Amino acid sequence: MEILHVSGQPFSDTTIEAYQYHTYQPYTSNLNYNDEIRINIQDLDAYTLPCNSYIYIEGKMLTDDNKVPTKFQFINNGISYLFRELRYELNGVTIDSVRNIGLISTLKNYLSLNENQSKLLQNAGWFPKEDKLKIDTHGNFNVCIPLKIWSGFFEDFQKIIINMRQELVLIREKDDIDAIIATDETEKPKIEINKLYWNVPHILPNISEQLRLNKIVRSNTELPIKFRLNSLEDKLADMMDAIKALAIHQATRVSEPAVPRPQQPRWRPALVRFAGSEYEIPEEFHVTALEYLISIGIEEA
Repeated sequence: MEILHVSGQPFSDTTIEAYQYHTYQPYTSNLNYNDEIRINIQDLDAYTLPCNSYIYIEGKMLTDDNKVPTKFQFINNGISYLFRELRYELNGVTIDSVRNIGLISTLKNYLSLNENQSKLLQNAGWFPKEDKLKIDTHGNFNVCIPLKIWSGFFEDFQKIIINMRQELVLIREKDDIDAIIATDETEKPKIEINKLYWNVPHILPNISEQLRLNKIVRSNTELPIKFRLNSLEDKLADMMDAIKALAIHQATRVSEPAVPRPQQPRWRPALVRFAGSEYEIPEEFHVTALEYLISIGIEEA
């Protein structure tokens, strides 16, 4: 163990000379419902550390008539529910893709974060015990969301990216219903996103490390990328679909009444007439009247 190496010499790690965040903006300023937001890093010479990157968002919470709301507010982790999908691409190839960002990140945070970690994410809108994301008197808000709480790639792959074009794609939801909680339905939410930036750390290695990394790039060596994929299997939705299908099947099925099996007809006339006289056939006879008449040589009445 290190504590037992009493004769060891002091060591100073100088492999990294600088660590600085750079801000990247999307191609377009349209950040409305269903819009695809693309943010690109074109600098192939940069040494970036995407695992420590975060999204900075400024926006405004209003009602549909552009007033500051009084009947609704953000739910816990509400900003994450403003987006339907996240994709991270390297050289045009999708490395990680996450749908249902809000629901996945909320469930994962509840299961994996302790109290101190939750406090560190308050700037991201994470308040597990109450819904209290701060907005000012004009409805303005801002958050900084680490991408590691949205994507397994940003959480697990803790290495730099070299000599590759990177692109982050976010797709906004069709509405804001899942992001808010309301006391009644008199006010309709309208959440505007005015600014959205991707802040990515840039690493400056020392000369010896730069030479080593350049050799890796020139050798065209394949570099492994390992991470856990965040996905959601909605078993409840599958079960509800099955119940609906069963209900439809039962509703369209015609129930036919049970029809008794017809019994073999037994023709037994009560009376027969012979030589001007009428004779009653007893009930205990197990033959039809026709068989009885034929057997005794008389005709049917």
